[in-house]
Amino acid sequence: MNKLIGAGIMRIKSNKAFWIGMIFMAIMGIVVPIARDRNDDLGIADQCMFAYAVFLPVMMAIFCSLFLGTEYSDGTIRNKIVVGHTRVSVYLTNLLLCLLVGLVLTVVNLLLFGITAAILGLGLRMAVHWLAIMVVGVFLMTAVYTALYVLAGMLIQNKAVTAIVCTVGVFLMLVAGTYISNRLEEPEFYTGYSMSVNGQVQEGEPEPNPNYLDGAKRQVYEFLFDFLPGGQTLQYAQVYGNGVPWMMVYDGLIVIVTTGIGIFCFRRKDLK
Repeated sequence: MNKLIGAGIMRIKSNKAFWIGMIFMAIMGIVVPIARDRNDDLGIADQCMFAYAVFLPVMMAIFCSLFLGTEYSDGTIRNKIVVGHTRVSVYLTNLLLCLLVGLVLTVVNLLLFGITAAILGLGLRMAVHWLAIMVVGVFLMTAVYTALYVLAGMLIQNKAVTAIVCTVGVFLMLVAGTYISNRLEEPEFYTGYSMSVNGQVQEGEPEPNPNYLDGAKRQVYEFLFDFLPGGQTLQYAQVYGNGVPWMMVYDGLIVIVTTGIGIFCFRRKDLK
């Protein structure tokens, strides 16, 4: 497995999608604090520090689909198995390599963000221990996306199809997270307005909002918002933070289950 990892790292170094992702995340690490500095007189970087949580899954979708798709198109996977590597080791190696790329992209973004914020004089109100928890949480969230991409990439032999599935999939998850967020933010009451005799608008009695979620239905939406990677992405990007401990638990479970399913299916897959 060490040989597989070594060979994989060499492939990553020459992978165009990896370097494009590096450049993009580096640029975002510089641009985001500059934009924050121009639009915020408080000089606080907390609220934009984790904006990369939205962009990283997209970059990983592009990288994983192309990196894993090339494994099939070049016949690399078949060759690995022919020389004696097990399918389990091949699958886990690709997962670890993709996770490594996600970690590198994260470090690049945060490093340049920190340097730029320091130059601009932006500070952090967030406690150091909570900052560390948030960083780990975002990485675990990214691991969920990555595990799903690897599942698709290892089971679909067509590189173009893999790219479509991964790219469309990440946007669908983000759309689902946005929808759930909007539903949870619906107010319980709308402020009523009425027109007076002299034509002036007056505030009336609050009116119930029929779209407001309550009871068991609200609990289901809150669970899905914490459980699904799309909901987690929005929470990390906006530094909600309230459900981070549970989100980290969910992420670990999803990665384990997804990897288990992927290995099970890949061991039975007919490699043409």
